[in-house]
Formats: sequence, structure tokens, C-alpha cells
Amino acid sequence: MDWLNKLALPQSFEHIELLGYMLIIMIFLFIVFSSISLWGTVLSFYLKKNLSKSLDPNYNRLSKGIMDIVLFNKTTGIAFCILPIITMIIIFSQLYQSQNTSISDYFVYSLVFSFIGLLFVYRYKNSLDDFRKSDIYSGLFGSISLFFSLWLFVAALTNSIFIESSQTAAGIGYLFTTVVLIRFVLLLLISLVITGAFLVFGIFNIKTPPKEDDEEYTEIAKKFILNISFTAAGLIPLFIIMDMMMMPDNFLTAGYFLYLILGLIFLFIGYHLFYLLYKKINKTVAAYLVVAIILFLLTYGLNNQMIIFGANKLNFTELNNEYQIQLAALKGEDKAPEINAEEIYQVKCAPCHSFDKKLVGPPHDEVIPKYFNKENQLISFIRNPVRVNEAYPPMPNPGLKPDEAKAVAEYLLTKVQEDVSNKK
Repeated sequence: MDWLNKLALPQSFEHIELLGYMLIIMIFLFIVFSSISLWGTVLSFYLKKNLSKSLDPNYNRLSKGIMDIVLFNKTTGIAFCILPIITMIIIFSQLYQSQNTSISDYFVYSLVFSFIGLLFVYRYKNSLDDFRKSDIYSGLFGSISLFFSLWLFVAALTNSIFIESSQTAAGIGYLFTTVVLIRFVLLLLISLVITGAFLVFGIFNIKTPPKEDDEEYTEIAKKFILNISFTAAGLIPLFIIMDMMMMPDNFLTAGYFLYLILGLIFLFIGYHLFYLLYKKINKTVAAYLVVAIILFLLTYGLNNQMIIFGANKLNFTELNNEYQIQLAALKGEDKAPEINAEEIYQVKCAPCHSFDKKLVGPPHDEVIPKYFNKENQLISFIRNPVRVNEAYPPMPNPGLKPDEAKAVAEYLLTKVQEDVSNKK
């Protein structure tokens, strides 16, 4: 989506942080609504199909009740699905404006499938008012569209996390890579748990809850909602472990494990509450279940957000550098006094580095050649260094200004190129 990149503006670290907070909110809204829309429609469709075989009115009652909870008014789809994904497209186009990725493409395709899916789902819901004219296949087509929407959504997020190894990943084939499939199945399981929690809360708390003596209806609700959600909650830890094993080692930080443990605690609480509801439906327990699942989803989202931003430090530093340069130009401060790059190098770099031999850090003649014709990446690394080689200690931040880092990068590239030429 080149036209999106043309509309993007350079971002400071403060702007990037703000976009990150907005992204968490949009992802949360999209996942919650898409989850209950997808699985709510699937459950309603399944119940409707069973109704034609058993002629049990409770199936029809529960099928319609589920859709009334999922789509309680006509604007929910726009507010909680369409607008969030449009916002995500804009945010990611800002964050990855200088990167060759397919992130925006996947989000746009996800938006298209979401829009088509919601049209069919709303049509299916409206048809349930008349039992004999129910358009059940609109529910089927809507579910399939929302299924692909979530799949493309996962592909976009995964691409943003594994940005260095998946910059050239594009097309349908990327959807079938191991990491995307594992994360997609994990999201489907999470979405089942979200749907189960909200449906149980909605059915037994909103407007006209079932009567206490309505045992048959309660048993049907348990069978088609609690059983499935309970099973999905039990499988989630397995796929979280599989997802963790796919992560590069430098992503597995203390913060990652902190959010992971918190999320599993909330999931365990939710699992226990599902069990209590299975034994006896209770409104208070249903409300606690919703809270526990929301907290689990938030910790899962924060964990993913931390990974995305950790994987893109160099990219975000480069965006900030461009922002500072343009801001300085607007202020008339771009004509700064001449900088002595060699002097800065001797003070900031020479204590740990040499061009032709190993000191605290690796020799420049070995590591700088990979930055030939990639000056911006070298500048980003100098301003915000990350550990690259486990054989050396992490490089401390030298605290250089953008123009100073640029001067030092040019000095290093020129000097190493001369050394390479002399050796030839």
C-alpha cells in the first residue's frame, strides 16, 4: 500500500508511544467484537441446524438469544470492528512507513472480509425473527468471512513482530507458515473463551434471564457454550507455550514472562469460574468470569505490544531521527556548527572499539561492512544500540544527538571502506 506510506509522517518517540497505546485499545476492541461475532454466529447457526432435526423450541430460543447478545444494535459492527481496523491500518502505516512489509495489505484484506462478514451476519440475525424464513446460510457465509478476517489480522500482527525475517513475506503462502498458524489457532481458542464468557453473562443477566426451573434450556446453554469454552480454555496454555518457542531469544525478556504469568493466572481463574458455572449457573460468577477473561486478554495484548515494539527499536529510532531532522529544519536549526566526528569517536567509541582488533567490543573492520549503503541503520544502532553478538557485552548508549550520530556513522563507514580497499 504505497499510497498509505506517502501519507505517513515522521514520528517522534513520544508519538510512537502514543500510537502504541491507541493500538492496544483498537486491537482489544477488534478481537473482542470479532470473537463474539464469529463464534456467536457459529453457535447460533449450529443450533439452528439442529432445530430442524429435533424440533425442540429451546434450540430456536437459544439461537436467537445468542445473536441478540452478539449484535445488540446496528452500530456495534462499525464502532467495534470496522473503525478499529481502519485505525490500525493508519497506525501501522505510520510505524512502518520506511519498511518493505505486507502488514498494511493484510489489514486491508482483513477489513474487506470483516465488512462482508458483518453484512451477512446482520442479515442472518434479522432473519431469525421469522422462524420459517430464517436465512441460515447468511450466518454460514458471515462466519467464513469473519474467520478469514481474523486469519489475516493474525498474519499482519505476526509480520510486525518478525519484521526482520519476514519483510519479503507476502501473499497467501505466508498465511500457512508455522508461526502464523500457531498464533491463529491460539487466537481462535482465546476468542472461544471470550465468546463463552460474554454469552453466559448475557444470557443469564440481560433483560429476560431464564427462569430458575427452566432446566432444559439451561442444560442446552451449558452444552453448547460452557463445554466448548471450558475445553478451549484448557488448550490455550499449550499453544501459548508453542508460540513462546517460536519467539527469538532476545524477545523473551523479564517483562514478557511477567505478563505471561499474569495472563495465565487470570486464565486459570477463568477456567475455575467456568467449572463453577458448569455446576450451577450464577449471575455473580458469570460477571467475575467476564472480568477475568478481559484481564487475561489485556495482559496477552500488552505482551504482544511489548514484543512488537521490542522488535522494531531500530525502525522507530530511524523514524525519530527523521522527525528530529525535519523539526530542526522547520525551526531553522538545521544549519548546525560543524561536528568533529573523529573527536567524538575518540571520546565515545575508542575506549571500547578499535578498527582492526578486538577490545571490549568487536573490531569495526568486521562489523561495519554490513552497513555499507545502509547508513540510516547504522545511525539508528548508534543512537539506540541492541545486543547483536552474545560473545560481546551489550553496548551502552553513547547519548549522541542525531547530527552527532550521523557524523560518527559517516566517519566509520569512510574509514572502514578505506581499510577494506587497502587490504585488497
